[in-house]
Amino acid sequence: MTFFCSPPASSVSPDSPKRRFSHLLCLFIKIKKHENIPLLLEEIVYLQAENKIVHATDRNGYRYMLDKPLSIMETELNPLSFFRANRQYIININYIKRFRTVEKVKVQVTMDLMIGEHSVVISQESAAAFRKWIQYADRYFLQLL
Repeated sequence: MTFFCSPPASSVSPDSPKRRFSHLLCLFIKIKKHENIPLLLEEIVYLQAENKIVHATDRNGYRYMLDKPLSIMETELNPLSFFRANRQYIININYIKRFRTVEKVKVQVTMDLMIGEHSVVISQESAAAFRKWIQYADRYFLQLL
């Protein structure tokens, strides 16, 4: 089972982007019957669905099995940081190393992991939304500086 934890009230101001856009800062992932470990959302590079099983991959390349489908995870993650790339992937903007257009309409995104790189193809249906998301995130974070 996956549990969610929120920041302590004293650690995040009420008008902070973390408070406004997401109530989640980490997932507690069950690794044994009675043992759970925290996984900070900021360390998740991407979430991937394979054969109806969803895994979160962290920056070290470790994979953790989750008990929720991508469609549910998508609604619970901060939309400024996470983007639904296609039916299989949700990616974290903080780990995008580069992206380029492929096949005239799709976008190939290279994610940066400590152990190497991982490529994700943004579907044709999501490519325009991805470009808008990148532009909006860029403008939003520049305003915070």
